Amino acid sequence: MSALTIRPAAEADLPALTALYNHYIAHTPITFDLEPWTLAARREWFSHYGTSGRHRLLVAAGQDGEVLGYASSSKFRPKAAYDTTVETSVYVDSKAHGRGVGSALYAALFEILAGEDVHRAVAGVTLPNEKSLALHTRFGFRQTGIFTEVGRKFDQYWDVAWLEKNLNVVPEEMVAYFDANQRLFVAVPTAERHLLQDVPWSMFTHGVVTDPNYRAIGVTDEHLGSMENLGARFDQAVRRLETYRSKHRLVISLRAHREQIISQWFSSYAKP
Repeated sequence: MSALTIRPAAEADLPALTALYNHYIAHTPITFDLEPWTLAARREWFSHYGTSGRHRLLVAAGQDGEVLGYASSSKFRPKAAYDTTVETSVYVDSKAHGRGVGSALYAALFEILAGEDVHRAVAGVTLPNEKSLALHTRFGFRQTGIFTEVGRKFDQYWDVAWLEKNLNVVPEEMVAYFDANQRLFVAVPTAERHLLQDVPWSMFTHGVVTDPNYRAIGVTDEHLGSMENLGARFDQAVRRLETYRSKHRLVISLRAHREQIISQWFSSYAKP
C-alpha cells in the first residue's frame, strides 16, 4: 500500500468528499440517498463533526494529498439516551479500492473513539456487500439482524444488515488472572486485536479463556529471581503495548493494578 495520511477532515476537503459520496449515490445502493448532495448541503453536514468528542470525521490522503476516502462517527438518534452510541461509516474512492484505505481509516477512527464516552458503534450495510461485512467483522462488529426491503433504489428494494461493536470491552475483572501453572495472563478482546497489531507477540505466551469474545496473552513465565526484576519485565511489556496505543483500556488497567499484579505474581512462583 502506498503512503497514506489519516487526518481530521478540513473544510477544504469538502469538494473532494462531496464528489466521492455523490459517486456512491449515483452508481450504487450503498447509500440510500437518491439525489446528489450540493456543496452547501455537505458543508452543513461537515459542521456536525469536531476534533474532539464522539463525532469525528477522518480522511485518508494519498502521497499527493488526494482524498482517497473518509470515515465518520455520527449521531445515531436524536434522543439523548442514545448519545453514547455512534453510527460509523467508511467510504473509499473507487480508484483506491484494494489498497487498505478503509482498514486504515477504521483503525484510526476506533483508536480515537477509545478515549471518548462511547459505548456502542453501529453500522448499516446494504446487502449484498461482502467486502463491507468482512471489514466490519474484522473490526469487531457483529451482525445483529437484517431489515428486509427497507430501501427502494434503482427500481428495486434492498435489505440492510445492522451491526454493532462494543467499545467497552475490557471489564476490570478480566484485566489479569493466573492459570493452573501460576502464569500471569491478561484478557485481550478478540475483536480488539487489530488495535494491538504492532505488539511484539513473541514477548507473550498464549493461554485459554472460556469467554469466546476474549483471547488470552501472558508475560512469559521466566523465573527472574527478584520482585525488582519481575517488575522491570512487567513494565517493559506494558511499555511495548503503550508505544502503539497509550489509551488502550488494557494498558490503563494494567498500570492501575501494577503493584497488586506483580506482588501476586511473584509470591505465586517457587523461588529458584
